[in-house]
Amino acid sequence: MENSVVSTRTKLSIVGTAGLAFCGVLVETSMNVTFPTLSRQFGTTINAVQWVTTAYLLAVACTMVIAADLQRRFKWQRLTTLGGILFIVGDVLCATAPALWPLLGGRLIQGVATGLVMPLVFTIIMRQVPHGIQGRYVGTAGMVVALAPSLGPTYGGWATQQFGWPIIFWLVLPIGIVMWLIALKTIQQPKATPQNLFPLRQLIMIMFTFVGLTLGLNNAGTDGLLSVAALVPLVIAIVAVFIFIRLSLHQPTALINLKIFTNRNFVLLLGIYFLIQFVQIGLTFILPTYAQLVTHQSVMASGMTTGRESSFGDSATLYGAATRYGGQAETLLGGKLDFSFSPAFTHPTDQSLISGLDAESLLAVHDWVLTDLQQRPYLGPPAAPA
Repeated sequence: MENSVVSTRTKLSIVGTAGLAFCGVLVETSMNVTFPTLSRQFGTTINAVQWVTTAYLLAVACTMVIAADLQRRFKWQRLTTLGGILFIVGDVLCATAPALWPLLGGRLIQGVATGLVMPLVFTIIMRQVPHGIQGRYVGTAGMVVALAPSLGPTYGGWATQQFGWPIIFWLVLPIGIVMWLIALKTIQQPKATPQNLFPLRQLIMIMFTFVGLTLGLNNAGTDGLLSVAALVPLVIAIVAVFIFIRLSLHQPTALINLKIFTNRNFVLLLGIYFLIQFVQIGLTFILPTYAQLVTHQSVMASGMTTGRESSFGDSATLYGAATRYGGQAETLLGGKLDFSFSPAFTHPTDQSLISGLDAESLLAVHDWVLTDLQQRPYLGPPAAPA
């Protein structure tokens, strides 16, 4: 019978890293309700302000892509140390930002921190938790991280209306520090595994792809989809994808194992997860801005509305975490309900790939929709039926 005992130290390391990842996602979704407020305070457009979150998610996506490689090259404690320091520096920089650009810089730094820590949560589970009970731990850790998008809009709306948006960062800071110290004290790994040269050119192509896709669709919202400002970045993104594939197939070290895309079940589940996150997280951009600019709701009311809608998306994760008996069934449920970190995909590259696509997916169209929204005149409430 497989040993199902997990040491207290391993449990605490999971708690610490999951808690730090939770803080990163919480701040990200909290800032979505502040766009109109930031636009007024900094005297700029919604299209410019939304980069507070878009830049963060770009940093998360690019960092997650290389997370598996970093975990093999460096000790996990070093990655945790770097992630915690970047989170603190970025948080303080955002909380004290006098203008938009320092705020964007802080969000980029925090994005790198989240991209380092979040994949580490599930790598610890896959490496240090017995296979028979991995589903329970994956579901629980996924539940902790997934609660952040539900709590974020409500928390951000309340904090912004009562105290101002900088308090969003100040209140999360002590929680993040405590979680970081817990993870730093308890995380363990024998030693790093020697690796080949880092595939830098592959990373550059991925960054060109993500940035080109985001810039292209963002410019499509202001200049039109067929404009030069939109088409050039999109073409660059497409070319970068083909170059990345060629490099991955011919270089000795692949940043992403492309063979996983030959697994039909993997591709289908990835597509489902992509679409779910595309809709759920994308709505956290559009709904609060629409509520404040078009229906003239308060920041708190718009945040509570968005948080209520997001909470339905986490019900499956809660159900998966509540399944505590029947090893194979538990793993299967965890795979179906929160498959992005499923034990079925135990290779760190697979986990980082899915997590990175999760962050990148919502960047594709929301810029276009959000920019179009701010250009529409307010027509008032709909007329009562005759």
